[in-house]
Amino acid sequence: MIGDTGDAVAAAGNAVGTGAADKIMPFRRHNPLPFERCVLSILDAHDRYGLLGRKTKEEKLKKHFLLDKESVRGGSTLCGTDSASIRRQAEVFFKAVAMAIDMRTGVPTCSIVEMDAEGFGRAVVYSGRLVLAAQAWRQGQFGFSAMEDVEREASRLITGSIEWLERYPDMARAEV
Repeated sequence: MIGDTGDAVAAAGNAVGTGAADKIMPFRRHNPLPFERCVLSILDAHDRYGLLGRKTKEEKLKKHFLLDKESVRGGSTLCGTDSASIRRQAEVFFKAVAMAIDMRTGVPTCSIVEMDAEGFGRAVVYSGRLVLAAQAWRQGQFGFSAMEDVEREASRLITGSIEWLERYPDMARAEV
């Protein structure tokens, strides 16, 4: 046991370190959840009344996350008539991307999604003062009808974001 305060500070300093090695030390990696599980956990978190509890994961994804092919192509988004489902999908998708990055690196990560009534939107995934991913889209350019497409795009964003985190760890840990 450490006797006085000075010894405690010295022990803490030795355990944490203050040198250049901490700046280049990679982030700790957790056991990553598959991206589909991240999406499902966010859908379950939004389910206030437990209505999705009895549905299978395929039913949850099909009914509350994936869009039909016509919506993805922009056929029914004329003047934003169907932008609510695209907005919901974008919010869940980018929250799940942020969650996956957080789980894989241990660095708190957030997302912001903004979309107007006509279907124009943008999303930003960030950590600290570092923007990890940014995407903008016009009417009919965002949306997924198959989980394979979702996984492919998420993998691209997650991999690129982790590279940014490893390249600029000080910015990710910076206070806002």
